[in-house]
Amino acid sequence: YYDLEREGQCQAYTDPELSRDSQVWLHWDAEQKAMVASIYRNYIDSKDGPLPSSDSRQLPLSLLTIIIGLLAQDGDATYFASRLLEQFIEDGQIGADVVQLAMRTLLQSPAVSPAKLVRSLEASAMLLPVLWPMLTEGIKAASIAPKPPVWVNRLLDIALRYAPYLKEAAKRSYIPVDDAAWHGLEEIAQAKTKSAAVDKAKKLLETLK
Repeated sequence: YYDLEREGQCQAYTDPELSRDSQVWLHWDAEQKAMVASIYRNYIDSKDGPLPSSDSRQLPLSLLTIIIGLLAQDGDATYFASRLLEQFIEDGQIGADVVQLAMRTLLQSPAVSPAKLVRSLEASAMLLPVLWPMLTEGIKAASIAPKPPVWVNRLLDIALRYAPYLKEAAKRSYIPVDDAAWHGLEEIAQAKTKSAAVDKAKKLLETLK
């Protein structure tokens, strides 16, 4: 987490086996306007030591997406990932627009559990103004599946809990009109399969009217 939080970069590997020889460091190069992989952690001085920390580094969407994706980890990582997310929200680098774009990427990965991504939102209603796209984008993605995936139940539970706030936010245009339409929710509610998700989707539709 330190590399993202203080150095504005992210450790990665070019080898799926995660061998030490394949370790690189990803950072955004403003001049090239591209993500760059360096074999040196301190790419400024071409050294292996830590990069001098900075409070002013702006991260690109790709690295902000990684920060949001870290929420899906388990164990002690859950605490650190949530803290890191809140820090970048406070810094103004992560807003609802970033969360929405990040979710569209993360939902394409089978390695990321949407049910785990929303744990921070589940724990704190204070994050709703920023993390609401986790619900709208998750429900939209779930509606495309042949039958509602199991993980959508957790998203629907959270949406039902916060439904009055979400409804009022849409009314005040804090949630864009297109997103406030909750695309995919009606499809889940009309699914022919018998599941708890179908019942929850129907209830959420009624609550949001």
